[in-house]
Parts: sequence; structure tokens; C-alpha cells
Amino acid sequence: MALSTEVVQQIVNRLKAVDTQTLIYQTIAADRIGKRLSSEEISRKIDIAEQLAKQLVHHYKDTLKLETVEQLVAYLKLNVEFREEKIEEYFAIIGFFESPNRIVVNNVYRQNDVFWLAHGLPECTFERWSQVVIAHEAFHAIQEQKKLDLSEFETELWQFAGFKKRSPITALIEVVANYFAQYYTGFELYPALLDNVALLPLYPEGVSEQVSSLS
Repeated sequence: MALSTEVVQQIVNRLKAVDTQTLIYQTIAADRIGKRLSSEEISRKIDIAEQLAKQLVHHYKDTLKLETVEQLVAYLKLNVEFREEKIEEYFAIIGFFESPNRIVVNNVYRQNDVFWLAHGLPECTFERWSQVVIAHEAFHAIQEQKKLDLSEFETELWQFAGFKKRSPITALIEVVANYFAQYYTGFELYPALLDNVALLPLYPEGVSEQVSSLS
């Protein structure tokens, strides 16, 4: 179905109005490992994730004067590759990090820029949000290169005869990456919502329904 400009702008405004803290909390509480945490632990670790992201942004952007994502990528000696990856209606591959130094951004969404410009929303174009994706994946490069201490984002799975098994809560590490990308770029939307922006021009009905269900 074709969406009117009014409807498209309403969808984007709804995404902008999403309560980030609630969204993150619900994501962690529903996670296979994260759901082991108490409500208080989830809230505390979300705060820690945000503070870590702010510290990293301050270090790279303010202290080292790497004011753009491009400068950050160059400093970290990363290669950014734009290539087309398969997409599905409810699963958007927008980018990923390939160790040790490659960031891949799904170039298939570049075609959607005509849609966003036609509806008066240049902030939703690929050219704009791809920088957020690159910043997100740059965090994962920093995570690997600098061996970040992410023990706060682990939880104990079991304990037996003096042995303990701990596991990282990947969903919380993604929160750090998302906050890092958002604060580095100043992007208005929380990056976890970018899937909706990427897929709306391609699957308007499904994405519209999904966005309407967000808190």
C-alpha cells in the first residue's frame, strides 16, 4: 500500500516519541539471558551502559577531537564497505562488524532516499542514518581493539562445586553500542529503531503495524 506524506510523518513522529528507557528495559527483560536479572538490576545496568557510552564518546570525540564518524573510523583503522545484503520483511540487516577491521553497511537501502525526500524527511535518508550504523559498529571495533571491560554486562548462569559459569548479556552490550552511536552522531532516533526506517519504504503495511505497537 502507498502511504501519504501525512501518514509517513506520523510514523516517524511516533518513532521519535518512543520512550527509549522503556524500550530498552523491555528488550533486556525479554532477552534469553537478560531475563535472569531482577528489575532493579536491569535498570542499574542500563544506566551503566549509557554512562559507558558517554565516557567513550567524550574520549574519542572531545578528548581526541575525532569530531566526525569518518575521523573515528580513520583513527581506528577500519575499512567501511557498502554492499548489498539480503533483507526480509521482519528482519533488516543494516550493518555489521567483521573482525578485525571491517564494517559492512547494507547498501540496498540507499534506493529508499527518493521515498524519504519525497515525504520531506531528509533526516531518514540512508546518507544520514548510515553514519549511525557505522558509529554503532565502530563501538564493536573499540570493544575488540581496546579489550573493554564489559563484566558489568554479564550474569551468572550456574555455580557448582566452586565453579561458576558466567555469560555476557549481548542485548546490554548492544545498548552501549546504540547509545554510543546516538551520542556520537546526534541522531534523534534511538538506533535500535532504525530497522523501521530502513524497511518502511519497502514494507509499509508491516512496518506501520509494528510501529503502532510500540510504547
